[in-house]
Amino acid sequence: MKSSLSQSPKKEHYLGKTFIIEQNNTAKERFLSNNIEFILHLATIYLVKEEQTTVTDRLIEALIRDLMDTTLKVSIDQINQLEPTSILNTISHPDYSWNAMNLQDYSSLQKMSSELSYSFNISKTAALSIVWPNWARMVYCKHVERFVLFAKNILSVDSQRGDKEAALMGIHEVEAFFQTLHLPTTLEDLGITSTDTAFDDLAKKNTNSDIYTLLKYL
Repeated sequence: MKSSLSQSPKKEHYLGKTFIIEQNNTAKERFLSNNIEFILHLATIYLVKEEQTTVTDRLIEALIRDLMDTTLKVSIDQINQLEPTSILNTISHPDYSWNAMNLQDYSSLQKMSSELSYSFNISKTAALSIVWPNWARMVYCKHVERFVLFAKNILSVDSQRGDKEAALMGIHEVEAFFQTLHLPTTLEDLGITSTDTAFDDLAKKNTNSDIYTLLKYL
């Protein structure tokens, strides 16, 4: 089936390996993008939880592993065989997730990805694939134990590595996952530099200190 994931004519060279979601996208392709966004939602919940709950942690770990594996292996034509998004979303119901996480961290991540998506006319999925690893590098020192568990239990990072190295390796593995799916992981992948007018405007209108710091990581 011919993909309807399209490219911007002005940035074809840079956007050839990114998802640019437009209105004519099929439901199946949207499902794939939703799958990626759901993985990142679960990963963020897992990483910034303030208390360790063994059963919940094992559930999230297993679900993220399975979703990542399925997303890599399934073709667009097979997506209709997956569980409906509505079923998956029940596991991430607000009553379960929001009470257990640092809302400030999550708010900065969501706002920055939304701003990038709007400012540069890219899909939310592409924006998240750029912002998420940089957000993770910005906050991992505050949640290093959680990042180590994430790396070792979900991404199979060598358990003999030190905490900092393991945490950073886990973030790198997530970037590799994005790249396998032809998603951008840096602004340079989109042909955007920190000297671009649009980037400068984005920095000026985000006065929140966390978001401004995240911009510097990009």
